[in-house]
Amino acid sequence: MQPIPFFKLQAKNFLHDWKTRYHDEEPPYDVIWQYRPSFFEIGDFFNEFGDGMYEYEEPSLMRSQHFIALMCGRDSWSDLIN
Repeated sequence: MQPIPFFKLQAKNFLHDWKTRYHDEEPPYDVIWQYRPSFFEIGDFFNEFGDGMYEYEEPSLMRSQHFIALMCGRDSWSDLIN
């Protein structure tokens, strides 16, 4: 697989995992998102990159691409694919 399609697939996988977020419904209520990921340890990622501040954004492919770039040590998606 070529690098660009690989990174695009990883961004889609990241988005899929990000959308699995939920809050516990049982007391004591958990104010932190919980995840049921298939590909990435999403909670660990948000704790490592940005101290969880991105975690409360609405999941989007554009932000997922940005996060994949961050994981690869790049500043932006365009920097990663170029």
